[in-house]
Amino acid sequence: MLTPEPLFNELASFLKAYGLNMGQRLETQNKLLEPLTVQNRAQNDKILDQAFAGAERAQIPIIFVVLPEYDKWLYARIKYFADTQYGIHTISSIGQKLQKPKGQGMYMGNLALKFNLKGGGINHNVPNTLIKPLDTNTMLMGIDVTHPSPGSMKGAPSIACVVASKDQYICQWPGSIRKQKGKQEMVGAEERKNGDMVNSLEEMVIERLECWRGVNKTLPSKLLVYRDGVSEGQYGLILEKELPSFHAAFERLYGDQKKWPKVSIIVVGKRHHTRFYPTKQEDADYNAQRDKGSWNCQPGTVVDRGIAGKHLREFWLQAHQGLQGTARSAHYVVVKDEIGFGADDLEQITHHLCYMFARATKAVSVVPPAYYADILAERGRAYMFTTLQENLGVVQSEGSTSSVGAPGWDGKVHPRLKDSTWYV
Repeated sequence: MLTPEPLFNELASFLKAYGLNMGQRLETQNKLLEPLTVQNRAQNDKILDQAFAGAERAQIPIIFVVLPEYDKWLYARIKYFADTQYGIHTISSIGQKLQKPKGQGMYMGNLALKFNLKGGGINHNVPNTLIKPLDTNTMLMGIDVTHPSPGSMKGAPSIACVVASKDQYICQWPGSIRKQKGKQEMVGAEERKNGDMVNSLEEMVIERLECWRGVNKTLPSKLLVYRDGVSEGQYGLILEKELPSFHAAFERLYGDQKKWPKVSIIVVGKRHHTRFYPTKQEDADYNAQRDKGSWNCQPGTVVDRGIAGKHLREFWLQAHQGLQGTARSAHYVVVKDEIGFGADDLEQITHHLCYMFARATKAVSVVPPAYYADILAERGRAYMFTTLQENLGVVQSEGSTSSVGAPGWDGKVHPRLKDSTWYV
């Protein structure tokens, strides 16, 4: 096992091999916490707070955190202080995984992807992703909501998220995040703020559009939205409850309706029981020469006829290579299409996007906008760990401070991080 300095020097050499220059690195700091019990949480919070306060004074933009072992509460508190209180990017690792000889190159490579992404870089791109009818002035967006899990504290809120691309390279995905009424699936419930009724989805859409304008000096002319986490019976509610929030945001930023961007909304479904199997060996994910393969359908398989409904425009896409078991295709349903996609065009765009996930070098199973929104929603759960992920028998109202040293989260991230992909 390497001591910290040689280990981080080895990491720096891996990053350099990938084209990343670590720059000036300050002296490694060791922080000794009290045993990770509920009784010691207030004391450990103080230690973490002091560590990040010192990093902020030293103007450190990124901290690499190595933990001796994984602890859900500790990870959540590190992200809480870094993301919401001090605006410092953090990349966490487990010491044993970092020094594991087998597969170390791949592990270091995955860390390099995160370093580059949080540093504002572009990991990779797929040519011809934004084919017609899309163009370089098209913003892609993902929306998701996560709800309190069983055992959460009474009155625990849901977390609503909107992520969106900020330029034509589709690599950086800043996001907006809000708390809302628990177990409410539709985003955009009105809430009273400073005496006025404010719609949270309208706010988040405006934030994403302003971010795009800050980079491109103009507002997007087309908006492709992937909406995650909606059941079949709620498709109509998207047009009834959420689309008006988009229109309100457009009215505030674009003015005349003739200037509004064209919007297409696609619902992404992961939890379904539809499976596809190849009927011929040559169509299967199988290499006869190596006698190796999963026997799933080949990556890129699309099904849009035969089992598709005649009233809904839908398709199933298996973009990824199933490594174990039967691969589950993602289900896409078009609920609104002002852009005017041809069936093949939308399927190809969605397939290409699955190779654009910045944290992986292969295709992922779900289109990245929906994937990123899901990751951001989980980060919101981390900010409210005690409220949403464990029930210690403490009755806690939304946003209050519990008796176990977990300050309430105000629903926002630090201004220094809000236009970056801090949550990946």
